[in-house]
Amino acid sequence: MTRFQMEISGKLGEWWRNNAEKEVINAIEYASENAFVEGDGAILWKSSYNYLPDDYCEKLEYGGYNLKNV
Repeated sequence: MTRFQMEISGKLGEWWRNNAEKEVINAIEYASENAFVEGDGAILWKSSYNYLPDDYCEKLEYGGYNLKNV
């Protein structure tokens, strides 16, 4: 189980669960404007062309964000 999964499930307490939910919303908003998908499905930041970290993608997926539409 990842740290994010523990936070969002409430295993670390209510404060962490609420914080994780806010992080999901912020991640989706930020990725919508600042990321793009390569032809092979890899997601990169527009400004640096670096790949999005796995934990960031985990938040996007949890939020139901379709990564192909980034």
